[in-house]
Amino acid sequence: AGVLVVSAVGGKRGTVYTYRDTGGSWELEGVLVAPSGPSNEKISDMFGGAVVVSAGVLVVGAKEYNNGKGGAFVYSRDGGAGGAWTLAQKLSSQDAVEGDSFGVSVGLLDNVIIVGKLGP
Repeated sequence: AGVLVVSAVGGKRGTVYTYRDTGGSWELEGVLVAPSGPSNEKISDMFGGAVVVSAGVLVVGAKEYNNGKGGAFVYSRDGGAGGAWTLAQKLSSQDAVEGDSFGVSVGLLDNVIIVGKLGP
């Protein structure tokens, strides 16, 4: 069964909607938001600004999370196809500073998660 991921990054907190192919139509499967953490006083966290899904792994970038330091969130599917998406890990840059935008882009290649950032 296929998976469709749609993001809505407007407002204070971005949202990612997951849908599954039910054999002719797409059914809403789940709604994801960035877990609680450092807030952004003035801007959106941009959660969902970058997404990639493959083989039961979903990676969501949030370049403005933690006041522009950014973050990437790795979700795994519980129980295989059709299971709920559960947060497995939050990724961040070891030397993050405001404006880094870690999570501006995300990718998956086999077992490797790739996360881009803008800062040095």
